Amino acid sequence: MRRWVHRFKSYSEIAKNIVEIAAFLAAAWWARHIFAMRDQPTLEPHVDGDAKLTWSDASTPPACEAIWTISVTNTGNTPVDIDSVQVRLWSFDPPPVQPGKITYLDLDETRPQNSRYQFDRTFTGRDAPLTGRLHPRDSFIHDFRFIVPRSAAGELIGFDAQLFERGHKSLLYIYERSKRCQPENPAVKGP
Repeated sequence: MRRWVHRFKSYSEIAKNIVEIAAFLAAAWWARHIFAMRDQPTLEPHVDGDAKLTWSDASTPPACEAIWTISVTNTGNTPVDIDSVQVRLWSFDPPPVQPGKITYLDLDETRPQNSRYQFDRTFTGRDAPLTGRLHPRDSFIHDFRFIVPRSAAGELIGFDAQLFERGHKSLLYIYERSKRCQPENPAVKGP
């Protein structure tokens, strides 16, 4: 009888150890799963941006000044290193409108086909606008100023900016379009 009790205690000890190991492995898997699903994405860069375009008369009469203010905020939990900013401008005529029909304006379809933008510059380096280390909840803001020649009434101009971190990984893309040399962008108000 003693031998049977002794064997039972040995087997129960082994079973208990196996259950503890299984519980530890399940807890480790659950912790890794929770980290991967909830915490890890918050460690990825999260950048939000906003842009505002204003027009004013330039010092030279046949031109106007466009001030494109871009603000960038790090909405993530880790610092972000913005390495470069590409800014492009191009002009285009609005698409033809059929009477009584709404026409979709796709800014990508208005881009120059041969990449001949009227302005295309990549800003890099320590003193470049909107570049550098951006800590969580901090912001960068910069006014890009352009002297734009006046042209035919109704011509539109497209603006876009793309921010990159090292390795040319895109962090943020901002775009806007407006009538060329428009004094003020009218606000669209609801009923």
